[in-house]
Amino acid sequence: MDINVIFSFWLVSILFVLTPGADWAYTISAGIAGDKIIPAVSGLLLGHLIAALIVVVGLGAILASHVMLMKFLTLFGALYVVWIAVSLYKNPPVPAVYNGAASELGETPLKWMKKGFIISGLNPKVMLLFLALLPQFVFPTFSFSNTEQLLVLSVIHLIGCGFVYWFIGVSARKILSNNPALAIKFGRLSAIILFILGSLMLFDSAQKLLVHLQ
Repeated sequence: MDINVIFSFWLVSILFVLTPGADWAYTISAGIAGDKIIPAVSGLLLGHLIAALIVVVGLGAILASHVMLMKFLTLFGALYVVWIAVSLYKNPPVPAVYNGAASELGETPLKWMKKGFIISGLNPKVMLLFLALLPQFVFPTFSFSNTEQLLVLSVIHLIGCGFVYWFIGVSARKILSNNPALAIKFGRLSAIILFILGSLMLFDSAQKLLVHLQ
């Protein structure tokens, strides 16, 4: 593959990742919790990976042709994001160093990973990114097959995602770990942002579903 193509894709991809959204809000909450950064980021990356693989194996076109299925999936994803936001607001993450034994009784890493997967995996913007972006950087004239090119580009995107989300989580932990009161306020602010984004997703998904049913 041409290094210029790879760099161009990386630039567009990283700009997408650097745009604050539901992934950011969730990663910040995981950072405040202290030991939940890795499972939360892993869940987010798993969602991106599934979306990428769907496009790579050609299922993206199939899902795009089944409009109702996609609309119900995005509606479910939006509802879940809203539910996560409400849960985070009611029980904002507390820095682990101050949480003591209570942190051991909190949600398990697997739950943080599952929520991260739902947030990114059922986010229509992630799927649209791969559907709209990946094919533009695939060239039949290259020595690599189309599938191999798609896989390489997907890995580049996942590496960028992993680094950015990990950095956000670690930064949140370092800045807020010594100030539990501020951490709680910041956690609730993240929950509010997540709720707003989820509500917008929910409104958009429900509106498109109603239009399609009419």
